[in-house]
Amino acid sequence: MTGDPARAWATPRLVWIVALAITLGVWALWPSASRAHPPRAAQPSGHEKSEGLTLASDQRRETVRAGARCPAAALVRSYHVLAINVELTLNRFLDHDPNGRMYVLESDLARVRREEMQNREARGDRAEPAVSLGLQGDAIQRLVLRVNQGECLRIAGLRRWAR
Repeated sequence: MTGDPARAWATPRLVWIVALAITLGVWALWPSASRAHPPRAAQPSGHEKSEGLTLASDQRRETVRAGARCPAAALVRSYHVLAINVELTLNRFLDHDPNGRMYVLESDLARVRREEMQNREARGDRAEPAVSLGLQGDAIQRLVLRVNQGECLRIAGLRRWAR
């Protein structure tokens, strides 16, 4: 380049100024965390209310209706369930909760009481514990009721905290 040295520097300086202006413009338009999420409303969330988070369903979207009846042709699975107090043995080291509660099928109540007695005896070194690895056949474990789609579930005989 021939000519004025100040003019030789003008073109690269102009390129840098334009590049800087574009960068700043893009940065200003880019959503930041403070602009992407506006400040919270004055209304407290469900966790901040005095009663805590209230559980409720959306009545406009709820598919279960009060008083729904099973179709006449549907297979009915009926279970007799009891809510009982039980000494829950938590692991093979015989840690236990003497004030435990659980749901049990009425037909399994005697088996639960036998297992409870066996674990009580094991804590006194008079028997083997009835707790297995992985709850494979243990009577003292959570109750799961399964039904297939289209079947009706009937829970009968629910009594609360029988001893």
